[in-house]
Amino acid sequence: MIKILFGKDEFTIYEKVKQMREDLRPKELRDVNTVVLDGSKISKDELVSVASVVPFMADSRLVIVEGLAGKFEGARRRSQRVLGDWENISKDLVLLPSSTELVFKEGDIRRGNPMLRVLKEVGKVESYPALSFNQLLEWIRDRAAAQEMRIEVPAARLLADSVGSELRVINSELNKLDLYSDGSVITRQHVESLVAYVKSQSIFTVVDRSLVGEYREALEAANRLQETGLPPAAIIRMIARQVKLVIRVHAMRRNNESGSDISRRLSITGYPLQKTLEMERRTKFEEMVRVHKLILDGEVKVREGKLSEATSLTNLVIEMAVNKKF
Repeated sequence: MIKILFGKDEFTIYEKVKQMREDLRPKELRDVNTVVLDGSKISKDELVSVASVVPFMADSRLVIVEGLAGKFEGARRRSQRVLGDWENISKDLVLLPSSTELVFKEGDIRRGNPMLRVLKEVGKVESYPALSFNQLLEWIRDRAAAQEMRIEVPAARLLADSVGSELRVINSELNKLDLYSDGSVITRQHVESLVAYVKSQSIFTVVDRSLVGEYREALEAANRLQETGLPPAAIIRMIARQVKLVIRVHAMRRNNESGSDISRRLSITGYPLQKTLEMERRTKFEEMVRVHKLILDGEVKVREGKLSEATSLTNLVIEMAVNKKF
């Protein structure tokens, strides 16, 4: 059996591979019959050699190859011109013993990736994209129920808003919240008190909701930030920083720069990078420039004493939402 697992939902991919390992029998020989290979460094001959070994006193052997297709992600030409020694890998893989369970574990790669195109000739491809917001809410409720936790809908929404689709982080936070609530229903107040992401990541909610015209939800998120002790001026600076990042990403995309290049140049990774790239995809360059001008205009009015910082923040959020509609 050959499987290729890829996508942004790395937690689900991890869980899938973990389950495959736990299914190996006998359990006392799982470690002996499990091999993990670094796909970015291994050669084709090494992979074929390792995958051809029969299991030790068991029915099957699990070979996990991490990041092989990712090594070819930047390739733009036809597969046979860029795969080099890996060109005929599909022919070698069909000769593997039936006792070998070979899994290619990848991150967020393109469906047009040349190695992916070759591997899917001989294996089953499973894609795990990042969950939408509604799917994320359902995942949180299901995960909580599976672990016999109870969580209120407002608490689940705040957790989803604050952490995003980082399922590994959400799972960890759910476990902490369960301990913190001592088995009672997890409330919004529990999330606000315990989850560090609420303060640091709520700024994405403010910008996200504003950019889709949902100013009430954006104002609510801004108010939550103020309740944690952040002054309006600091929140405006955080919004300005995010808007500037999105403008820079727009410019980089025009130069065909990759996600890894953007991450390196902007010095952001993980969830902040994910949200910034999402905002770039959902907005236009001119739209973000107009939003930046709104921020500058509001700053001038505050300095001239025409507006308070709190009013300036409220106006900015509403004007950003209105700006989206034109």
